[in-house]
Amino acid sequence: MRTLWAKEGKESAERLADGFTWSEGPTWYQDGVVFSDVPKNIAYRWKEGMAKAEVFLNPSGMTTPREGFREQGSNGLARDAKGRLILCMHGDRR
Repeated sequence: MRTLWAKEGKESAERLADGFTWSEGPTWYQDGVVFSDVPKNIAYRWKEGMAKAEVFLNPSGMTTPREGFREQGSNGLARDAKGRLILCMHGDRR
């Protein structure tokens, strides 16, 4: 997904942010949406009123890049029962 869309309670989808290679895991956290661009190894955050998403965590999945490893970033975001962000680090396997 190169573009992050939202639709809840609206007649049509709203483009929140774009320009990503492969975005995944949009999760509501701290008054915004946090999501990953897996190949870029960056997690972004978008909040209401922002013109574009900001970097939330870089690197997001692989702390020591390896040549040829194409899915470095995080790729599974959720919140636990206490509201803490859970971010699966695909590259570091954590």
